[in-house]
Amino acid sequence: MNQCPNGHRFPDVLLECPVCARDNELKTVFAGSAAAVFPVHSPAPPTKTFLSPKRDSDMAETVILGASSSAPKINLAGWLVLLDINGIPTNSYELFNRKMTIGRAKTNDIVLSDDAVSGIHCSIEVQNGKFVINDNGSSNKTIVDGIPVASCTLEEQATIELGRSHFRIKYGF
Repeated sequence: MNQCPNGHRFPDVLLECPVCARDNELKTVFAGSAAAVFPVHSPAPPTKTFLSPKRDSDMAETVILGASSSAPKINLAGWLVLLDINGIPTNSYELFNRKMTIGRAKTNDIVLSDDAVSGIHCSIEVQNGKFVINDNGSSNKTIVDGIPVASCTLEEQATIELGRSHFRIKYGF
């Protein structure tokens, strides 16, 4: 996991913090009374112009090189909100539209310092527009809305217990 200067945590596969990128997505440049808007985080891809022999010399075809990518775009999908013993939110973890692991091991996407949580306790991923949680054979089980589960679709505001840690799911899409 990476951390931006503003304290947001995001996966290593992302080149920049998605929260900061969203907040700074557009930059307005004023020139006299006219305003032009330019994206800050994505420079224009290189272009090359070819003249087609089948067309008039005035007509050109523009080919944009490097514009397509086969890698899926990773987007913020929601949050896992940590609750204190009174059910008050104390922290939140960003959930992205990919499989994310949760546990004590430092290799997890979300690392918990709860000794009742297994090394790789569970995972959360998006399937058909919903979060799905999968227990990874943890010692103390994954409990959703008071029920131990092996796998479960999470509804908005579902409560999740991992060891002594309590969370609420918050959708962002």
